[in-house]
Amino acid sequence: MFKLPEKQFNNQKWINVIALFFLLAVTWGITFNSGGMFTAPVQKTLGVARSEILMTFTYKGVAMVIGTILTGVLLKKFKVLNVMRVGGIVLFINYILMSRITSLPQYFFVSSMHVLGTTMT
Repeated sequence: MFKLPEKQFNNQKWINVIALFFLLAVTWGITFNSGGMFTAPVQKTLGVARSEILMTFTYKGVAMVIGTILTGVLLKKFKVLNVMRVGGIVLFINYILMSRITSLPQYFFVSSMHVLGTTMT
């Protein structure tokens, strides 16, 4: 008779899943889902209209498409862990740059780079 193969529980795979879940929670969930809270303060600090700040979401969408394609190309050429490391470095630099923004174009650029780093991680 046909016998189903026995499943083995692999701890390393589940550790990877949990680690990636927390990575996404920190890099994606917190920063993207809480972005709306910062619209008014950033708008006030930069002295621009709300509609100009909300254009950031358009730029983030474009950056996500470009970042996904770029990440796909990088994953074909380099190891996954190396691409994730570069993405982490981009995010680290990005968080520092976010605290030093003084104009709207800088805000657009740094927000777009944030999406790129998140996509790579």
